[in-house]
Amino acid sequence: MKKILLAVDGSDCALRAVQNALRLASELKDPVRFHVVCAVPAPGDWDLLPNGSEEDLEAQFRLQGEYTIAPAIATLKQAQATYAVHLVKGDPAHEIARLGAELDCDLIVMGTHGRGRIAGLVMGSVAMKVVHLSALAVMLVK
Repeated sequence: MKKILLAVDGSDCALRAVQNALRLASELKDPVRFHVVCAVPAPGDWDLLPNGSEEDLEAQFRLQGEYTIAPAIATLKQAQATYAVHLVKGDPAHEIARLGAELDCDLIVMGTHGRGRIAGLVMGSVAMKVVHLSALAVMLVK
């Protein structure tokens, strides 16, 4: 079975990456299992109320991650694809590259432009960082 890591951030570009990965998978002879990853910056990087508890941080992390991956999951469900969800904390590029290697994926698929603060100015810094950090093949989708 082939394994494709789909890195999503809730952007339209990430959703196009999911759609392209599904098209690619439909052309392969082997079945494909998708691993959908949403990497959320570590809690210390979040804008929080000063009195937020650890439970509040964890709830915010889960809520943000689930909201972010919802369009990708809906697309995979509609295509009746096999998938697993991974919500991880930390630097997105490092976590995407780490998880791809840890899961022994064949390919990482992600959009070139995300929802970052400077999205759209240049090819996404997360995408470029993943290309440099990962030993895996990376497919970037505009």
